[in-house]
Amino acid sequence: MAGSTSALPDDEVPIFLAISSTELATLRYSPRQWFFRLINQEQSHGLMELVWNNIDQYLNPHRAVGEAADLAAFIVAGQRDIQALGAQIRQDMPDTLHDAPQRRHFYYQYAPLFKTLGGWLCGVTSIAYAWRKDGGLLLQTHARLVGGGYPSLSQSYLFEQAARQAGVHLNEVFANSFSHDPNIEGAAYELPVFLLGLASFPATRFAETLGVNLAMCGYLDQLNILCAQAGNPVFGCSSSDRYWPAAAEAIDYFLAQVDSQAHDRIATGFACALSLIQKSEKRLASELKDEARFSNAAAMLALIEKLGPHGCGYHKRGQLADQPIDHWLDPQTFNAQATIQALANSRYVRAGQPGKSALMNLISHPKGRMFGVFSAQDIQVVDTWIASLNRESLSVVAPPPLTAPSPEQSATLCEQALAQARQLALAKYSDYSLQQLYPLFLHIDKAPDALPAARLFAERWLARHQQAVRSEGLPFSVYSHQRLDQWLAAQHKRQVESYRPLTQVPEESREEIIADATRLAPLTLIDGAWLRNIVKPAIVTSPIGALLYRTLIDELGQGDTALHHGNIYQELLTSMGVDVGTFTARSFAASTHFDDDCLQVPVFWLAISLFPQSFQPETLGLNLAMELSGVGGEYRRSADVLRHYGFNSMFTDLHNTIDNVVSGHTAWAIEAIKLHLDDVAQNGGQTELAHHWQRVWVGYRALSPPEASLLAALRDFTRRSYNKITQRQDAL
Repeated sequence: MAGSTSALPDDEVPIFLAISSTELATLRYSPRQWFFRLINQEQSHGLMELVWNNIDQYLNPHRAVGEAADLAAFIVAGQRDIQALGAQIRQDMPDTLHDAPQRRHFYYQYAPLFKTLGGWLCGVTSIAYAWRKDGGLLLQTHARLVGGGYPSLSQSYLFEQAARQAGVHLNEVFANSFSHDPNIEGAAYELPVFLLGLASFPATRFAETLGVNLAMCGYLDQLNILCAQAGNPVFGCSSSDRYWPAAAEAIDYFLAQVDSQAHDRIATGFACALSLIQKSEKRLASELKDEARFSNAAAMLALIEKLGPHGCGYHKRGQLADQPIDHWLDPQTFNAQATIQALANSRYVRAGQPGKSALMNLISHPKGRMFGVFSAQDIQVVDTWIASLNRESLSVVAPPPLTAPSPEQSATLCEQALAQARQLALAKYSDYSLQQLYPLFLHIDKAPDALPAARLFAERWLARHQQAVRSEGLPFSVYSHQRLDQWLAAQHKRQVESYRPLTQVPEESREEIIADATRLAPLTLIDGAWLRNIVKPAIVTSPIGALLYRTLIDELGQGDTALHHGNIYQELLTSMGVDVGTFTARSFAASTHFDDDCLQVPVFWLAISLFPQSFQPETLGLNLAMELSGVGGEYRRSADVLRHYGFNSMFTDLHNTIDNVVSGHTAWAIEAIKLHLDDVAQNGGQTELAHHWQRVWVGYRALSPPEASLLAALRDFTRRSYNKITQRQDAL
């Protein structure tokens, strides 16, 4: 076997890209910046070492508490703490929420958390864990939070609906405008940042995640009680429906499988999450009680902060306090409070008389020079502010200084350093065999520096199929939904008509059936793996993501380990007298049961699944190929053969029904493709539609391995890239 003998690190700290400590030291992210990068993590995988360090900074202060705690007593005390917190929230908040400004502020501050609900479970509910009872219980919790593939049932959706009724309209969670919404305090992103970062490392932070999940479930239970008592259950489920019991049961199961050293880590996670929750609630309660924050003066300050710097360059003639207005609006020196005071003392404002103030004509009259800049709501804020002014209380204010403060240190990695680190990582894994890549990609959180290798593997696999599509052509060139439906009907008809009931001894012997079933184990034990990252917050409640999530959780048994497809297949193998081991073990793929042909497709699944946004069209096509294959034909024949030899046919019977073309996985796969291509056509026209239809078909075709040797091509590519890097280094 070429390359390293071990595909995964043994130590607890994951292996990261080779970025120098000097480069890392230049990065100082605010909670807003962290939030944006974690939501869009697929494009930021070079920063995983920073994510790891950031999570440690949150956890470390609570490790001593965890180490000293008796877990059972600690959790009981923690439950009391959460209940006390809930009582305090219910005491502090309801009165303030009757006022519109406070109510809007309430929703804005909860938005980062509720738009990412369940994000902390994305790692521990994935393919490597959902086959276990604790992973299944966590998956059930995640499904309840995100609506189980029906976005309108998700707590995020219900929250946003209530927020809209309060006059709060939120941007898409993955947009930069959401991460930098001025209505949301920077501190409101801190708890979600911790939760999203934690999800990146399920293997090494599984125990901590169990503790965090328990705290979060208790917290959500208390918030639901608050909203039910207020007569407005905006956070989703009713007050009688609890998340806590399933979270506690997952911990009990986990502890039954491991030694006692995990106790302190669970307690550490619980204590850390509870501390962040308490900090967040204390801040919000203080803000809601701060009358000055919701006064008209505060509204005017927020308005000028929003609009002021954008007006610089448009006010060269007027003056405030003997300085050009542009000087006051200069983004480098802008001070909203000082600008408001100068404006109040200017000729544009008559204190207490908005109707006689020139400023009101400028912003509200159709012929005013600033007409259209201020919304109706903005104009009302200015009107009320002027009406409340008292000329005698106004003071003269000095203009802002001419020298600009030094800009913040850049929070961007040197692209050259990051690109070089990625190429070095590609070279590092270039000689890995499929037997090594299987566990490496399955447990990518243990070696995130292998992400560039996974991406290259997927790209090269798809490139081979793209070449074939260009040569063979598409099933139909000019795309339409009607043609896709006609193609599906014809394909399904062929599969159904291919079935012939078994009336005699099968062509395959019992030994051949067992051998074939064994060789399929690396594929079938990770059934659904091509969709494993659909669980992420920015995807799971989107229309397309929700359809794919429905399919994924079906493959994972809806959290019921008895219905988990991989477990059902494992039982089939056991009944055949075959023991292939646990697919999550490092040694699994290196078993003598399997050769390269057994591993090619599952390794591709694991690779492409790490980039669901980059490869969305291809993933949609691959998903259709998987769900349609066997329906009506091969599944029925396989079931006949299994039963003939006395084996349970549940695995094939199950797929033949849930993958059906009318209301099952195949139907959802088709619907997801149509939604994607509708979006493409609307935004990019027919040219983009044709391009994406080809990408979908490449994904459909990609279920089969490329004809040429992919690993050899990958090794040649990475070696050439590595040689270029070393040549540049030698030249320097």
